[in-house]
Amino acid sequence: MGMPVQHDAMLLHLIDCGGYNPNGMKGMIRITIGGFLLVGLFLVSVRDGFRAQETPQEISEEPFVLREQVGLVIVPVTAKDRAGNLVDNLTQDNFQIFEDGEEREIRFFSTEITPLSAVILLDGELPQKYMQMVERTLASLSNSFEPDDERALYMFDRTVRRVQPFTQDAEILFRATLEKFPEGKRPGIMGPPLAGVSTVGGQPIDPTRGIRFPGKTPGRRIHDAMFAAARELRSRSQSRRRMVLILSDGKNATDNRLNYEDALNALVRADVSVYAIHFNKRWVWKRFDVLSRYARETGGDIFTATRLRTLDPLYARITDQVRGQYVLGFSPAASDGELHSIRVQVDRPQTKLLARNSYFSPATER
Repeated sequence: MGMPVQHDAMLLHLIDCGGYNPNGMKGMIRITIGGFLLVGLFLVSVRDGFRAQETPQEISEEPFVLREQVGLVIVPVTAKDRAGNLVDNLTQDNFQIFEDGEEREIRFFSTEITPLSAVILLDGELPQKYMQMVERTLASLSNSFEPDDERALYMFDRTVRRVQPFTQDAEILFRATLEKFPEGKRPGIMGPPLAGVSTVGGQPIDPTRGIRFPGKTPGRRIHDAMFAAARELRSRSQSRRRMVLILSDGKNATDNRLNYEDALNALVRADVSVYAIHFNKRWVWKRFDVLSRYARETGGDIFTATRLRTLDPLYARITDQVRGQYVLGFSPAASDGELHSIRVQVDRPQTKLLARNSYFSPATER
């Protein structure tokens, strides 16, 4: 009998609370009971709300990294042993990080896997042997990414052309790349985030033919391609790991409209790491050429592929390496908009670290 009375009291409280009650004290008791019931229901709701937050299935799928990045400089780090294998058992206590030579407290540490945003840069003037290798491994290239990853494709030689805007569909990327090989028909570079940009390095853009430059200087415009990739990636979500995957033999033109510093600064500002698949057999060339410099300065890596059997597994190896990175965060000493150096150390012997060497501090608004 108690429950119907409580139910009736709650209804009376909702309808008549604060008004005249002809039943006098009895009505007041009913109102009081109803008030307690509402308070009890509120407390139960609060309790259940806290329980829901503690239940893993109810936690938001938004990457944890985003909630911890505010005001921090984020530095992805790859750790390898002497054989080149990934070292995946390090903790925050194993690392030290330095800004302009001064040690900073590591305020964020994560090994959480985050989706990738990748721009694939394909050298359109690779020797025929290597271009055929790429064509035969396009399926592996497309399938090396996870369903949540997004990738865009650019081809470059004396022009820089976007072949495929960002997509998460591996089949779309595969078809878009494959159909460009037979006749070399490539679309222009116009469209987000370059829409409305009428020049690159002072050179007008033809929306149907890409960025064209006069002259007969041999080589491919790697700096211009890197700059275009950085512009494409800077608009992608910060919850994604941003990367460039370039397939080239490293032969760079001498008349790029943008220089190395311009392109590198654009990559650093956009938090992009460069990963290169190098088709030149000469180790000395690869060790010191422009592809190696881009990879080293941005915390990426470089690989050699001179045979089909070495190229095919490289795509998955690279994307797995990016996903296996540690992520460190520290508070910058100043917000001055200037370029600052970064150095990461680890206390594990015989361990090589790959991390970017610099970052631009955000400028404080006045």
